[in-house]
Amino acid sequence: EDPVPKEDIKKVLNAIRYAPSARNAQLWRFLVITNPEEIEIIRNAVIKMMKLLESITKKAKIIKYFVPKRIRDIIEDPATLAGLNKFFEHVDKGEDPVFYGAPVVIITYTPEYGDMSGNDVGIALTYGMLAAQSLGLGSCWIGYAQEALSRSKKIRKHFKISKRMNVKGVLILGIPSVKYY
Repeated sequence: EDPVPKEDIKKVLNAIRYAPSARNAQLWRFLVITNPEEIEIIRNAVIKMMKLLESITKKAKIIKYFVPKRIRDIIEDPATLAGLNKFFEHVDKGEDPVFYGAPVVIITYTPEYGDMSGNDVGIALTYGMLAAQSLGLGSCWIGYAQEALSRSKKIRKHFKISKRMNVKGVLILGIPSVKYY
């Protein structure tokens, strides 16, 4: 939960800036959030999305006939409900199973420019994760937050992410509480 120095955040973003992209277009945009209240807005959107998934999973026997196979496989998998139960145990204890208490959230979004936009952001954020590691910072790609931001018009509007843009990644940064040698 310790704040990440602004200079370190700038160094991570600078590393991302040098990442290759299709046609060297670098059409990605980044929104860096360090305000705890703003991070809480995204966290709550993720929790809301997870509650919906939990509800759907509990009704899998009925819903499975109306959803694509990919979703049916998820909601019928016993591990899904077990994972959701664990997630909500952490929420109920007042813990943060979304961002793990990280003080920096970086949202990455792009216009759709073919299949490469997701690949480009993946490469760019990997550059950022490697830079963070070299600075002694921890990082993690938060897929649940990416999904919640992609689905919620209200949250996207709050953060001024145009409907013509697609959220392609959410990365957290923080000072790790555990060191590996």
